[in-house]
Amino acid sequence: MFCLLEHSIVDAVARFRRALGYNVLYPMGWDSFGLPAENYAIKTGRSPKQTVPENIANFKNQLQRVGASIDWTREINTSDPAYYKWTQWIFT
Repeated sequence: MFCLLEHSIVDAVARFRRALGYNVLYPMGWDSFGLPAENYAIKTGRSPKQTVPENIANFKNQLQRVGASIDWTREINTSDPAYYKWTQWIFT
């Protein structure tokens, strides 16, 4: 299963701070262009265009099943054209 230990610690801190009355920003971001995504695609003999969305859906499902208090309205995916067009615009 997805490495939930790290997320459970962050989730516990976010919940604790919310309980104290703080406005906590706890979004989720997916780095689609990293070496792990490329290596997994090579290992499975498939395109990252196929494997990345599948893995994101799998990881997101796992986090939702364990009840992570992530603000999914602020989810960022680096392979989303709406996201990477702005990161590319910076360099033009």
